[in-house]
Amino acid sequence: VLLRQVVCSIFGLQKQFLKFQKTFLSCSVQKMILKRKYKDAKDPIFYCNFKTYGGTEQNVNGVYSVLDTATLVTFYRPDIKSDCRVIRLQDNAIFEVIGEPENIEMANQFLRFKVQRVKGGA
Repeated sequence: VLLRQVVCSIFGLQKQFLKFQKTFLSCSVQKMILKRKYKDAKDPIFYCNFKTYGGTEQNVNGVYSVLDTATLVTFYRPDIKSDCRVIRLQDNAIFEVIGEPENIEMANQFLRFKVQRVKGGA
């Protein structure tokens, strides 16, 4: 418990409970379109620091959207990869992992990764 409090005080202010899902691709037989489908991972709920940097407004081809980005720091979990998504349990907001999660100092103790969410639009 003490280690968790120290980590939270070092890495940020917001502490959140999150849930992550692993992806697998499925192919529709009629249209041959690959779609991502997600299923809950084993032991999906984890505790982390969640820092947001506000949203970036975009207007592409007349469609207005807001791109939210955040950085998460949590205890090391080898099952969190770049093909996963994260659901914030407070409001069920869905974020996709950007890039490959970073194993801080290769110590298998902490994991840092970025996520993004697109809101608005069509």
